[in-house]
Amino acid sequence: MRHALVMLAVLLAGCSPVIAEIRSTETGDPDPDPTELTCDQVVADLLDEATRIRSCEEDADCGQVLVGTSCGCTHDWVARQDADAGRFYDLAALGADKQCELPFDSPCDCPAADGFACVDNQCDWKPPAPPPPPHFTDCTADMGEPVSVDRMQISREGELVVDVSHGGGCAEHEYVVCWPAQEFEVGRPPRARLEMLHLTPGDPCDGIVADEVRVDLGPMREAYSEQFDGGNAMTLVLDPLWTVYWFR
Repeated sequence: MRHALVMLAVLLAGCSPVIAEIRSTETGDPDPDPTELTCDQVVADLLDEATRIRSCEEDADCGQVLVGTSCGCTHDWVARQDADAGRFYDLAALGADKQCELPFDSPCDCPAADGFACVDNQCDWKPPAPPPPPHFTDCTADMGEPVSVDRMQISREGELVVDVSHGGGCAEHEYVVCWPAQEFEVGRPPRARLEMLHLTPGDPCDGIVADEVRVDLGPMREAYSEQFDGGNAMTLVLDPLWTVYWFR
C-alpha cells in the first residue's frame, strides 16, 4: 500500500489555480523520466488519471475533493472516496514545476452544493434542489422594493399575469408576488390583498424595463377551498389601483 505525506500549496494567478508543490516519502519520481515529458504528455496523463479516480456508478461512491483543482471551492474536481489520488497530485505538481498550462481554470465563486453526485459516471458536486417558485409567500417589503404595475389580469390557464415596468436595462430582474396576510377578507366575493416586490433593484442604467410576471394561482385556489365550503369567485387586489375578479 502506498504511504505518502502530501504538502499541497495553491498559487492563484487571477482565476487560474496552480498546484505548486508536492513531496512524497516514496522513492522514485511520478514518472520514470519526468524531465523528458512534454507538457502535452503531462496534461494527457493527468486527465487520464482524473478520469480513472473520478469514475463512479452511484452518488455514494463520490466524496473526495481534489483540492487545488479550481479557483473556487465548489469548482474543485471530485473523486471517488476510495480512490488513491497520489499519482494525480504527482502529475499536477510535475506540470506546475514545468510551468504547463493545467486544466484547472474556473470561476472563483463558491456556488452552493448539496453534497456529491455521480453524473454520467463521473463524480461531481450535487447542485442544491431549486427552491419552489416564490408564489404567494408571506414575504414583507424588506425582501425588495415596490414596483410599478401596468396591468393585471387572469389568463385563460388560470394564471395571474402582471405587467410591470421600472428603470434599468443592464441586469436581469426578479420579482415576487406576496400574500402577506395569508388569509381572505370576508366579503362578496372574498378578497385577497397581494403585494408585488422587485427583488433585484439597483440597476444603474437609465432605460425602461418592461416585464411580464406569471403566477400560478394553484396555492390560492387550495387555500380558498380550505376556508370556504361554497362559492367559486374571489377578488384579488394588487396595490390599491388594481383589482381583478377571479372565477375558479
